[in-house]
Amino acid sequence: MRLQLLVLCVFLLVPQAGHSVIFTEIAEPLFDVEPDFDGTEVVVIGSIDHNVDRALVDVVVRMTGPTIKADMFSNQALGPVWSSSKIGQLTLPSLLIEANMRDLPSDIHPNLYEYLARNVTPVLGTEQVAALGDGLAERQQLAKIDNAVRWRAGNLFKVKIPVPSTAPIGLYQVTSFAYVKGRELGRHNLTFRLGRGNTERSLYSLAMDHGWIYGSLGVLLAMLVGLGAAQIFGRK
Repeated sequence: MRLQLLVLCVFLLVPQAGHSVIFTEIAEPLFDVEPDFDGTEVVVIGSIDHNVDRALVDVVVRMTGPTIKADMFSNQALGPVWSSSKIGQLTLPSLLIEANMRDLPSDIHPNLYEYLARNVTPVLGTEQVAALGDGLAERQQLAKIDNAVRWRAGNLFKVKIPVPSTAPIGLYQVTSFAYVKGRELGRHNLTFRLGRGNTERSLYSLAMDHGWIYGSLGVLLAMLVGLGAAQIFGRK
């Protein structure tokens, strides 16, 4: 792990041809979710362009969870009895956690409730978005962490973002923003995955590191399934 972080830091310190104003990396792209999973921590290391004075820069790092669907219900009074009936379904991000160097005004960087409102379908009213966001916050799936992004050597920065035990399995996106005097200079996206323990980790590593083997195994498995089906239905 120390060797990986050293290589990563060296890569970030060396100017890259055609690189953006901000660049980030995650040391661990896959996290195992075991039965006793009680949350984890994602470490994001990044850098800004060496020509930019870091004293003028604000960095914000936002983690967005996989999209989920949630049922919408309407409560109605039938005399002294209240009944609840499904009236639709919402699509929304399952998690929104953001870390910054300092709290920025919403006219520079939208707050999490504004971001949630833009990414919920169908469109909801202000009070409904607030209630939805408060529900996520109670489960630690919506949070803003002020003063968590810290400068390191040169134009390197680092932040640790907590992932709660309530976070669903799936692909997560981490977006880092760089602002100077209220103007966005650039952003960088990367992803990581919460997976189901050792089996998914092995498949993920095989797909990422040996794609041709993973593809060949997929084709072979499909052929075996096809032959098995032919034998079964051929007997009939």
